[in-house]
Amino acid sequence: MIANLERARPPTSLMADVCGMLRPKCGGVMVVFQGYFDESGSFEESDRKVFCIAGYYLTPENAIEMEREWMAALSKYGVTYFHMVECVNRKERGDFFNKPAKECDDLARELFALIKRYTNEGLAVIAHGDYFDKEVNPYVRCAELAVVLIQSLMESHQIDGVASVYFEKGHDSQRSAMSKIAAALPENVSVTFAGKKAVPLLQAADMLAWLVAKKTKDPGRDRGDMRALLEHKHTFALAVAVV
Repeated sequence: MIANLERARPPTSLMADVCGMLRPKCGGVMVVFQGYFDESGSFEESDRKVFCIAGYYLTPENAIEMEREWMAALSKYGVTYFHMVECVNRKERGDFFNKPAKECDDLARELFALIKRYTNEGLAVIAHGDYFDKEVNPYVRCAELAVVLIQSLMESHQIDGVASVYFEKGHDSQRSAMSKIAAALPENVSVTFAGKKAVPLLQAADMLAWLVAKKTKDPGRDRGDMRALLEHKHTFALAVAVV
């Protein structure tokens, strides 16, 4: 089943509803994915373009607790959402505009701790312009491989249950990705395209996708935030497309 969540209900209501459906199933998991294009949405403009879809999987029970503590951390620092690029730059209009750097850093550290405490593992599918034909849509290919990856992890970890997978909605290629994924979607996996306010844990996926894209583009740069996040278990896959 693939759903497009157009009307955002209160986050805790949505998460509780979905987790309530998963809980009776043995080993159910929640998965959240965020796609991130480094700098722009096309490989054609540069030889160093990177696209990444990344996220986390966790149990339904942990998803409820993580979302509760996530929202509490945001409230503590006076913001209503977390967006990694805004947190780092603090120059874009929004909750992080002109916010002190230390506050932004402290918030990110608290959210990193929640990711490590509640998620089972991080997942990232990376498309690099050096290994990807410009005729192939990187968003569609990475989204497809992300779903395949979560299926593989469920099998390898012997998770006998269902997976509820969330992608952030709004990408130009969302409809194409939905069609591609639906063609091979097993009965025990559902995919929903939703907003980050409806599913706040997509904000955790945003952190990982942004950091992975930056590190892939500039592997020589030592990022303390990336090192901190990689203390947790992550699986990475490279999407290659040659026509």
